[in-house]
Parts: sequence; C-alpha cells; structure tokens
Amino acid sequence: MTRMYCEKQKVFLDGFPLLDKILMRTLFNGILAAGALAIGLNVWWGGVIYLVYSQVALYYSVLWGLCSHCPFAYEYDDCLFFPHTWVTKRFAYRPDGMPLLDKLAFLVPMVSFVIIPQYWLYEHLWVAIVFWAMTLPTLGGLILYYCRHCRNIHCPFNTVEGRKMMRVGLDMSHRKQ
Repeated sequence: MTRMYCEKQKVFLDGFPLLDKILMRTLFNGILAAGALAIGLNVWWGGVIYLVYSQVALYYSVLWGLCSHCPFAYEYDDCLFFPHTWVTKRFAYRPDGMPLLDKLAFLVPMVSFVIIPQYWLYEHLWVAIVFWAMTLPTLGGLILYYCRHCRNIHCPFNTVEGRKMMRVGLDMSHRKQ
C-alpha cells in the first residue's frame, strides 16, 4: 500500500486494509440493524420503515452527497463503507468543493440514523447497549483516525492539517466513456 507524507501529518491513506473495511461495514450496518430492531420490537412496521429509510438515504443521499466527492472510490478503487463500484457506476466524480446541499444530504441522514431510534432504544436496554457498543467505536474511529488521514479534502469532518496543499483529484473523464 503506497502512502503519501505531508508536512505536519503522518500518513495519508491510499486505501483501506481489509480488516478495517470489514470492521467499519459490520459496525455501521449493525447500528442500522439495532435501530430497526429497537423500533420493530415495539411497532414492527416502524422498524421496516426505518430500515428502508436508512438504506434509501444511504444509497441516494450519502453516496451522492459525500461519496461522489471522495477520491478513494474513483482514484484508488477503494471505499471504507461500501464497494467502490456502488459509487463509481452511478455517480460522476465531483472533485470540486462540497456545496451546502451536498453537506446536508450527507449530514442529515447520518445524524438521523442515530437520533430516530433513541426513543425505542431505552425501552429495550439490551438493544440500547448493542446499539451504543457499535456506535461509539464507529464514530470514534472516524473522528479520531480516519478523518485525520483522509484524502477527501472537501468533507466537513476532514481534520487533516495542511489539506489545502493536497492535490484535488485526477482527471476522470475516461470513466465517463
């Protein structure tokens, strides 16, 4: 795995190890499943609605709002949360800055995945424990590690020092053919 070194920053990742992908995908989907279970234990159709909402919001909102700006899928054929082809075959690469609409399309669903099931989680403590046991490491890993080493310089959570010096994407016009 090649790495790029930059001033005041240890390592920028060019891709993700298989173990990281398995762990983050399992935890992230586990959060959604635990949320749907918590709601579904009270109102079965509510759990189904939450699960359908989360999958539709992930596919259309998050993939379009954030992932279409991310160089990992387009330049490195890699993605932490999804198979990279889910993004590259459906959305054009947009290496430019993220407008407010894209940031909201990404942030609102991500926050809602955690907030919506809260009412039902605490009616079933064991589901709440499972939900938070998956949520905290996922958020912690993102904020404390991945966001500090990310190549998506337009993401609102990117905390890479000197990110303005990083290259902003390759010419991907060959993918449109």
